[in-house]
Amino acid sequence: MARQRMIAGYTLQQSGILAPGEPIKCHVSVPQDAVIRHIGIDAQGNFVLFAEVWSYPEGTKINFREEEFLIAVTNKVLAPGSWEYHSTIMAGPAVFHVFDKGSLEIVA
Repeated sequence: MARQRMIAGYTLQQSGILAPGEPIKCHVSVPQDAVIRHIGIDAQGNFVLFAEVWSYPEGTKINFREEEFLIAVTNKVLAPGSWEYHSTIMAGPAVFHVFDKGSLEIVA
């Protein structure tokens, strides 16, 4: 069976304490060779990372890597750390800014 390419969605998992108006720390596990394409919001209001991945034959062991993100609204102080701007997400009247740890190479 030939490998096939597809776009897969991975829900960002929120971590830490959630407080109104405070940035949200999130993490996600993606296949080691995944190419991250976009972060958006799904119909249920979840933040979702979309990545280009390849299929593997059943039973193949796949290595995953952990990516970390910070999501903040406009005019709010960011959490401590080396966060680099990634993108802005518009969701109705809400505006969210996504930051990553700077280790990603996002391909648009």
